[in-house]
Amino acid sequence: MALINIRGDVGVHVPTASQLTGRESEVVRLLVRGFSTKQIAGALGVSFHTASTHLKHIYKKLGVHKRTELVAQVLTGGVGDNRLRSAANPFCGPTF
Repeated sequence: MALINIRGDVGVHVPTASQLTGRESEVVRLLVRGFSTKQIAGALGVSFHTASTHLKHIYKKLGVHKRTELVAQVLTGGVGDNRLRSAANPFCGPTF
């Protein structure tokens, strides 16, 4: 785990994006692009419940509580995987 200072809590251990599974990284990329949970499920060919479960696991691993917090971390560099950040850039090619 990477040692990252978030919300002013010095010494809080937060997993980096590299500790997400491949599927979880796909979910994050879609989430950053503005997909709803229902749209994520459709894009990945899984049920709404499965997409929701992936999101819960991602939130727990990255220490966030809602999608806006997750997207903000990805866009501001709080999540240590440039591939996730580039997914939000409309000038980048597809990353998945």
